[in-house]
Amino acid sequence: MKLDNAKIKVQNELKLLKKELAIVKLERDILIKCSHYLSAPKKVKFEFIKHNVAGFKVKDMCRVLYVSESGYYK
Repeated sequence: MKLDNAKIKVQNELKLLKKELAIVKLERDILIKCSHYLSAPKKVKFEFIKHNVAGFKVKDMCRVLYVSESGYYK
């Protein structure tokens, strides 16, 4: 029984780590594309987001670029 609990714990941790890795890879991909926009004004960042919605979710790009989703949708 102890072994089963340990195995379940390891599997759960692995699942969480895979999810975290996927997020980090996504953020890396966004940063590669938007590195020129990191210090740009919000308006320019929103233009970047507008032109890249086919490749990334708006919420993820907003998080990486430190702008609000509500500001983007205004």
